[in-house]
Amino acid sequence: MHFSTSANPDGYRTNQLMSLFKKILVANRSEIAVRVMNACRTLGIPTVAVYSDADVKSKHRFWADESVHIGPSSPRESYLDIDKIINSAKSTGCDALHPGYGFLSENPIFAQRCSDEKITFIGPSPEDVERRCAAYSRNENVKHRYSDLPKSCW
Repeated sequence: MHFSTSANPDGYRTNQLMSLFKKILVANRSEIAVRVMNACRTLGIPTVAVYSDADVKSKHRFWADESVHIGPSSPRESYLDIDKIINSAKSTGCDALHPGYGFLSENPIFAQRCSDEKITFIGPSPEDVERRCAAYSRNENVKHRYSDLPKSCW
């Protein structure tokens, strides 16, 4: 596959983007994970998928360059287990982590843990995530309308 070295709209050259990360763990599943992996593939960056028992045959597991089993079907015991996600990134040599959507993507503790472990969190800073959670927690309408927001926000 050939990658152009011309500047993209953000001013980066593709070869510069390719050198930002050695390998990215995608801490999500299904179509969300596949979209992130497609973007990484375009940039020539290898990816690692995590999967639970429920996702043994899921497309994202096979679309990634590597995959790591992180536990039973329950998200609380797999995709929401910060230690399992961080250990998966470290054991596969990932220097960056994309949280995808939902799960741990809006968890300030997770974002900070990535920073503490020297893994680039591809998303807002832990401080920005914390500010958003603080704003959500003050708004009772948001709490009721979006009960699926991470409980770390309350």
